[in-house]
Amino acid sequence: MSDPAIRWNARVRLALAARSVDADTADTVLDEVTQHCADSGESPQDAFGPPEEYATAVAGARLPPGERLRRAHPDPTPREALRAAAAPVALASLTAGACLWAVHGLMLPLTPGALAGSALIAAALAGAGLLPTLPNRRRRAPGWAAVAAATLLGAAALTSLPGEPVGHLPAPLLCLPGLALLLPYGAHRPKTPKD
Repeated sequence: MSDPAIRWNARVRLALAARSVDADTADTVLDEVTQHCADSGESPQDAFGPPEEYATAVAGARLPPGERLRRAHPDPTPREALRAAAAPVALASLTAGACLWAVHGLMLPLTPGALAGSALIAAALAGAGLLPTLPNRRRRAPGWAAVAAATLLGAAALTSLPGEPVGHLPAPLLCLPGLALLLPYGAHRPKTPKD
């Protein structure tokens, strides 16, 4: 095999890998190219064109669209899914803690409505962060319904349950869970595909 053919094959292999074509499929494709070039006497460039264009054609022909999408965007790990669920809760905790601290001062009144409503809204936020990471899209619709229900129940609890304080909570304590959840997420943010 000539040097230009070796370089063409190497460029095709890299281009196939960039398009999420597995090594076995790439080996098969390059064996077919080598066989064709041996039979016809053509160079790979003349027979199949530029490596990147050929790799695009191969990826389109050899991988079904769903498989191409799955390989380009693999399912998140459990750790990444947990971070996705924790991030909106952490941001809400930090924001709410800072705002309530500014409005009510250092000690926040704890009411039954605030306790129930904030717990339900935190569950809705965690669900909203977690649902997009689910690999099974059919499970997402009931999940979004549950998120909407938790949000509505949380809002109803905040407005309709008794508003008399049953205790007090230092406002900085409301910010601490947000910091605890957000710092590991920011340090190890999941990688997203560029394409």
